[in-house]
Amino acid sequence: MTKCKLKIIIFAIVFFAVTFLSIAYPAKLIAECSLWAAISDKVPEDIIIDHLLNSPNSLKSVAKHHRDGWGIGYYDKDEAKLLKGIIPADIDQNYNVSVLEVSRIEPKIIVAHVRTASSGCRDNVVNPHPFKRIKNGKQWLFGHNGTLDKNMLIDIIGEDYFNKNLPNTCTYDPPDSWVDSELYFIFLIEHIEENGWNVERGIKEAILKLTTVISGSGGGLNFFLTDGDTLWSFRKGRSLYYYYQLYPQFSAVATQFPYAEKGGWIEVPEDSLVVMKPDLPPVLKTFSAPVAQSRRSPDVSSGSVGTPTGASE
Repeated sequence: MTKCKLKIIIFAIVFFAVTFLSIAYPAKLIAECSLWAAISDKVPEDIIIDHLLNSPNSLKSVAKHHRDGWGIGYYDKDEAKLLKGIIPADIDQNYNVSVLEVSRIEPKIIVAHVRTASSGCRDNVVNPHPFKRIKNGKQWLFGHNGTLDKNMLIDIIGEDYFNKNLPNTCTYDPPDSWVDSELYFIFLIEHIEENGWNVERGIKEAILKLTTVISGSGGGLNFFLTDGDTLWSFRKGRSLYYYYQLYPQFSAVATQFPYAEKGGWIEVPEDSLVVMKPDLPPVLKTFSAPVAQSRRSPDVSSGSVGTPTGASE
């Protein structure tokens, strides 16, 4: 066999192997982590159980690709509560119990995350996601899918703000133990605060600045953010889908749609923000100009794209 033929055979094997893996294990190839969130007046119990436990691509199912723990956040009235584990969600009975306990509450907002650690604390620690901070009289929750340079984030946050708003998780051996995702959270909140707590303008400004610094290469900027009243989810560099159901009414967002088929789940375009409120369809906010091409912070343009999709699969 000639060297040329051997190279062709090796290339073909690699190509078909990657194609097969991308179909069989999408979450592994798409994301360092996987996230999910939902909002309603009361997120239905069966939806929480289905999306987090039972469906083919539930968070429990995709956790077989994410071995660094799990985290669930929800609101009991106005208090943000957290449940977390060290053991991967797909083999942790405490994860099952926690999902069932929260589902019975039917909270207005619930967020969840399974982790593949790429930064900061990782050995024998619970998943630090979702992160929680109290700002402007509200309890904020945040989860991230991606990897960002910690030194870069600390630098663009700025010394004065950073020293007044240090990370509050994985603090045992800073800066090594700090997680890039929490620094990203601090950076976003800083810009929201600077914009008079106009969340969407603050996110726009922060993403514009961050993308300029990293030369548009990304690193995975996907996140969910909530203040207990609204749920914001952003896509850049990783997959993200959202869903709206009219009755019983709820909105959800996820790295991977939970069912075997996409059904009514809609892919979020790159550089787009999905805004969800308890009693309204989702609204898609797309940047008016590619963030990597401008240092200005133009207002986002908005358009409601949420339409009734019928009963859940």
